[in-house]
Amino acid sequence: MINKRFAILILITLLLTAGIGCSRKNSEGNLFSKQKGEDPIPTEMYPGDYTQLAEYALDRGETDKALDYCREALKIDPDYAEAYYVIGMANMINGNHDIARDSFEKALDLDPQLTMAHAYLGSLYYSLGEYQESIKQFDMILEKAKSFALFNNHRGLAHLLRGNLDKAKQDFDNAISKEPDDAAGYDNKALVLLLQNREDDAKKLVEKAMEINPDLPGPYESLGIIKILKGDYQTARGQLKKAIQTDNRVPLARYFLYYIEKKQGNPWEETLQEALLADLKQSHEGLKVIEALSKHYRNSRLGQLSGEIHRDARKAEEKRLSNPPDTSAD
Repeated sequence: MINKRFAILILITLLLTAGIGCSRKNSEGNLFSKQKGEDPIPTEMYPGDYTQLAEYALDRGETDKALDYCREALKIDPDYAEAYYVIGMANMINGNHDIARDSFEKALDLDPQLTMAHAYLGSLYYSLGEYQESIKQFDMILEKAKSFALFNNHRGLAHLLRGNLDKAKQDFDNAISKEPDDAAGYDNKALVLLLQNREDDAKKLVEKAMEINPDLPGPYESLGIIKILKGDYQTARGQLKKAIQTDNRVPLARYFLYYIEKKQGNPWEETLQEALLADLKQSHEGLKVIEALSKHYRNSRLGQLSGEIHRDARKAEEKRLSNPPDTSAD
């Protein structure tokens, strides 16, 4: 199902392994090599050396250190585009979306060839629910990096959440064509089938995705939703919990867990509040997805289910905001 399969760390890995969009025009290139847990510093530093160290820091999850390295690069060259690009990555990870967007745009103003900045902007706009802007960014990068299924998958999801199933399916088919073992492509294509009320056909694609990559959380989330639509709540609960265990950032699984509790007559308000709080850390990405599904696919069973979840979630969120927790001392 829909989650951050195109997560920031995946893009960082792609950046580090493929060098896409990295100019390195002010770096000597091979002054040092990556060392596990430490950053060897050469005697003479160039802006590109600092941004390379920053990328290694991001790879270790050290965003503050990455930002420090970028500041050093900008002291040498205030117009070094890649420093702004890495600053954008670090702030995107930290949830500082406005700073991240401004940094990516600054990087592109300075160096229009820094194509991975488009990928990060696309991912950022997707998280914020600005799906048309996300599509524009992935249009730009697919003109320059046509061979990467990752970008077709992400653009396809944005098309789907804009209500365009045909374009979404075309992107997912292209992703699978480029990478026949692309588990995310099969899982995403299953979502198209679900929105066409073809649960059995969707299940076959989800099972194929699981076979290709059993560590991907999306297919477990998808299978859980399929089981809900079939009325098999016990199996659905197990699959959704497995999705969360695989990656606790999946945005939808907790919302569908609350729905199971509600349908079975169990207390569900606390489960829904847990879903909202977890989703809040991701700028309510999951709730935006559910809203889009309910808006564009009212004739599908998944769209109708999403509509019920969205109404309950909005009421619960309004209640939470109107009754903030008491943090005063006893």
